[in-house]
Amino acid sequence: MANSKNKPVSVPFSLFWRTRFMQKFEHVYKSLSDFESWVLKAELNEVKINKPIYISSLARSGTTIISEILSNHESCAYHRYNDFPMVFTPYWKNWISQRQIKFEQKKIERSHNDRVLINNQSIEAFEEVIWKYFFKNAHKNGFANTLTLDQKHPFVSYYQDHIKKHLLIKNKSRYLAKGNYNINRIEQILSIFPDAKFIIPIRHPINHIASLMKQHRLFNQVGKANRKVDQQLIASAHFEFGKHREIIVFENLELASNIKKNWEQGKEIEGWAYYWLSIFQSVTNLLEKSHRIKKAVKLIKYEDLCRNSNQGIESILQHCELDDSLFSKIKAEYNEKLSLPEYYSLSFSDVQKNDIMGITKPIAKTFGYTIENHH
Repeated sequence: MANSKNKPVSVPFSLFWRTRFMQKFEHVYKSLSDFESWVLKAELNEVKINKPIYISSLARSGTTIISEILSNHESCAYHRYNDFPMVFTPYWKNWISQRQIKFEQKKIERSHNDRVLINNQSIEAFEEVIWKYFFKNAHKNGFANTLTLDQKHPFVSYYQDHIKKHLLIKNKSRYLAKGNYNINRIEQILSIFPDAKFIIPIRHPINHIASLMKQHRLFNQVGKANRKVDQQLIASAHFEFGKHREIIVFENLELASNIKKNWEQGKEIEGWAYYWLSIFQSVTNLLEKSHRIKKAVKLIKYEDLCRNSNQGIESILQHCELDDSLFSKIKAEYNEKLSLPEYYSLSFSDVQKNDIMGITKPIAKTFGYTIENHH
């Protein structure tokens, strides 16, 4: 879904009905995927998955811009807008696309109204469709739940083949995944790929919550005006905003229930503040759990990335072990265009700002966030 300054958010007719067909016959698509894997068995056996990269966090923290930056790296393969709804058969879908006549596509602002320009080749979070297929309880009753995973689970071999197909058809050596729900699957992903790399951006809670609330209002309005938008969000496993908003759950179920309770009582600010605390407190606790996890994960402040883009991008590339020798042009491009958002203004009172900082203080202070230094 994309947007224009003069047009409401809409879902293209063809995309909507192809998506509905995929939903209705999802098991058929999965069977086609298994057949694709069988046909490609010899080739897939030769493909190695080396240090896959995962960009994940609470929405509106900078995951999209970081994913966009890394998608420019010559080594990376990733899900594109064009891969949906044929997510289950990435090799055949891309094989066909590579043989079609290509027209230059102009980038337009995505439906979030947040300055991010996209076209069909842009990176997007679609691997969640695969997770949702195998784990029926992954998204249930308004919660994105923590998953139990072992090496014998059928998802493991399927997921490995799925990644290999992207690397094979796109002739790349590194897999790049954008996905907010992977934030509570770090241990599970490391059990599959011990050398995986994670980038987790964090943002000042006052600005972050303002952005989250803006998006939630937008998608509520859009969903009421066009029910196809809500249906499309469900099909693509995007539950961050709108009518079907979900809470990513870690081990603290009491805190997750408190978030939902606040929202149900109309306390949006308090709910988002507790959500911010839940996510980043859980991540912080996880990093303290083991040296292996801490080594795999890089936390980066969104504000630092915007204010000193060159240094931020270099640190991300270094953590991901991506060669930056041919990346100077990309770094210069984003150094020029990255900036803190100015396309919306904060509408919080001083009391509300104090409430946000009071709730988030246990973690906010760790990252140097105070009520005085929001932007």
